[in-house]
Amino acid sequence: MAPLNINVTGNGTTLYLYNSTGAPVVDGAATGITTTPFMLYNDGWTTTAPVMELVYSGGPPFRSGSTPAYRSYQNVQEQFTVELYCSSHNTAVARMQQLAQVLNTALFTAPCVLAITPSGATNTMYTEVYQATVQPLAQFNNLVNPVSGWTTIGIQISITRSPFFGLLSSGETLINAQTMTNTGSGALNTKTLGTGAGDLIYEGGPLNLKITPLAAGTAIYTLIAASVYSTTYQSAVVGMNSSSAQPQVSGNPDFSAALTRPGIKARAIYRFSTSSSNAIFSVVFRGSGGQIIYQTPYRALPAVATSTIFDSGPLILDAPRRNPLLSGTSLFVDLYISTTGGGAATATLDSGEFLLYYDWCQIDTGATKTSSQTITASQFQERSNWCALPFAQTSAVLTSGNQLVQLNTIRGTLPRFWSGASLYLNWLDSTGKQANGDTATVTVTHAPLYKVFRGNG
Repeated sequence: MAPLNINVTGNGTTLYLYNSTGAPVVDGAATGITTTPFMLYNDGWTTTAPVMELVYSGGPPFRSGSTPAYRSYQNVQEQFTVELYCSSHNTAVARMQQLAQVLNTALFTAPCVLAITPSGATNTMYTEVYQATVQPLAQFNNLVNPVSGWTTIGIQISITRSPFFGLLSSGETLINAQTMTNTGSGALNTKTLGTGAGDLIYEGGPLNLKITPLAAGTAIYTLIAASVYSTTYQSAVVGMNSSSAQPQVSGNPDFSAALTRPGIKARAIYRFSTSSSNAIFSVVFRGSGGQIIYQTPYRALPAVATSTIFDSGPLILDAPRRNPLLSGTSLFVDLYISTTGGGAATATLDSGEFLLYYDWCQIDTGATKTSSQTITASQFQERSNWCALPFAQTSAVLTSGNQLVQLNTIRGTLPRFWSGASLYLNWLDSTGKQANGDTATVTVTHAPLYKVFRGNG
């Protein structure tokens, strides 16, 4: 059975807090697992689970009780004790000071990484130590008072660390340089994210996305990215005219998952090949008897002659969720066309997509891309010898090689990992045109996060 391994690394120095031989080496080098003078004291210490901070919505005076809306986690504070064995007071002081310096490197230079491999385990847990106190104990295991010139002593280590343990340096790859096509033909613009690993697979785990156009001149001026539960594709070439009966496009997608999963949201995406300049559109969400549940405001398409999209925005699902008699087959999504005046408005609808999704965002890149430029959306760090843990704030950038070209604006929430979900992508050029058939390579990595111990995943 593999021995316990607990060590800390800061500013390029690794110190081992448990000797793999089972016995500390007096005056030994703490930088070696078989020579370290430290031993973890058997005081019953184990890793501490982070405290959940649950944000609720609703409540008095509008109603009795509240429902969960969002959850997050606080940093962890915990203590454990090690024994230090030396032959002289000066050596013991030097080893203890070295430990204190490494544990606090996060305040000055680079992160301090705490690594723990439980006895008999095959996977190491990694977390970042933000600050630490190294306190010699006055009375410990019948040892002498440290002020009297001790050589062997107990040390209480108090740390503040990240709420999660993660992988080292990089996450797990879910989509590896696969091609996605900007077209409304169903599966071409979605890729499954799989079942995943870690403790947040049902809470939303952090993802990093890299999207690179395959052809020079491909325009990704506005990128839409979402983590979707399911998509329903509606393929139909429909000529729409505001002087004709309304609605002219109707769909009956399956809402059942959204009605039973409060975290799932819904929206419709319509792809047009042509549209007159005076055309405006609205999406109606209704019951089978025609009762309107929710209607979006009328909006115009981008001012382009061909190939663009209309996004309904989130459809309000509160009413059908409150009715236990409703099922997915009794709900419909209709598309209406109207005019701003000056004659009948016309449009040609190519296809529609109905999405049940967890997260949705729009990334405005501010520039037309080339095949050598990559859009990188990051939620966790991937750097050598750092923990793959979430950033305090997500970001999206345009890069070329290893050079930063431009910082991008994110509206909404970057796609996160949900077990069984898929990544959905859609993009427009600077005029709002969508070039059907444009392709890009996509790589997605996931940071599995663990609250206490890491298993096989």
